[in-house]
Amino acid sequence: MADKRISELNEHLGSDILNNDILMVVSSNGELRFNKRLSLETLFNNIPTYLKFKNYDTVDSTNLISSSNTAITHINGSSDQILNMNIENGSQGQYKILTMTNNQGYSVIVNGSNIIGINSIEFNNEGNSLTLLYTNNNWTVLSSYGVIIS
Repeated sequence: MADKRISELNEHLGSDILNNDILMVVSSNGELRFNKRLSLETLFNNIPTYLKFKNYDTVDSTNLISSSNTAITHINGSSDQILNMNIENGSQGQYKILTMTNNQGYSVIVNGSNIIGINSIEFNNEGNSLTLLYTNNNWTVLSSYGVIIS
C-alpha cells in the first residue's frame, strides 16, 4: 500500500492492507520537522493512548434497528416496551457493543435471528450490556452483563 495516495485510500481499504504497509508520519521537535516511517503493525501494537469509539446510535420505541455503522448502541427503555429490536448485519471482524443507558421499568427484547445460537436477548436494567463480534455472516456473543439470553 506504500505506493498508494491518501486521496485513493477508500479505494484500497479491505484485504490489500498489510501489517507491513508503511505510513508516513510528520513529527516536530520544536521548529525542526521531520518524517518518520511507521508500519501499520507497529502503530496498532503500540497505541499510545486509550481507544475510544466515537460513533453510536440510540434505539428506542421510535427506532427499532441498531445500525451496523456504529460501534455502540445505547438502548433507551424509558418510553415503551420494545419487543422486537433488530441488529443490522455487520462486516467481517466488526465489534458491536449494546448497553441500556436508560430504563423506566420497560424491557427491550432483541431479535436474535442473526446472532449465532440465540433466539432473543432481554435488557431490563440500566447497565445491562452485550458485546458482539460479526464473523461468518452472523453476530456472535463475546460477553454479556445482566441480560437474559434465550
